[in-house]
Amino acid sequence: VFDMLMNDTSYRDRLEANTKRFRTKMESVGFKLMGDPNHPIAPVMLKDAKLAQAFATDMLDHGIYVIGFSFPVVPKGQARIR
Repeated sequence: VFDMLMNDTSYRDRLEANTKRFRTKMESVGFKLMGDPNHPIAPVMLKDAKLAQAFATDMLDHGIYVIGFSFPVVPKGQARIR
């Protein structure tokens, strides 16, 4: 695997393009994303704990695996999905 990744950057390039597309599209419809803009893990700030859990459940129903984080894992009022 390491040899493949060292000799072919197409997987990394695709991940980088997908990360940029995801962040751009999410921000264009009003979501606030946290973290390094170049990192593929993009915490989406929802602030409300119940909303974060409901959003995560709905996403899973659509085959997209995300986790809702709320207090005490993150400060109160800073619930997010990731």
